[in-house]
Amino acid sequence: MLTLKVDSELELRIFEPREAGELFWLLDSNRRYLREWLPWIDGIQSPGQFYSVIQMWQKNFQEGSSSHFGIRYRGALAGSISSMLLTGITLRQASATTCQKNCKAGGLQSERRKQ
Repeated sequence: MLTLKVDSELELRIFEPREAGELFWLLDSNRRYLREWLPWIDGIQSPGQFYSVIQMWQKNFQEGSSSHFGIRYRGALAGSISSMLLTGITLRQASATTCQKNCKAGGLQSERRKQ
């Protein structure tokens, strides 16, 4: 899948179904913080719900209709961003502050990784 390296600590990577549990944990552990921006969050109650969503995101990416990237900071999933909405960014509360201080604009380098 596609990986975009921002710098030595930050990368964007297309979600894979095996990351459903990690994505669920990220949202579940930050549910109260994210509820203000993600009104659908309380409808997500298990990692299995993300498994099928991620499969749909991959299909959309392959068709060129949209892209959903995981934001990885120092290897850990810190949030997500969607090409459907440029404002479609969600970050866990702790990472939001760190990312605001450390994220640099521009200069993304793409790198294809084998599945």
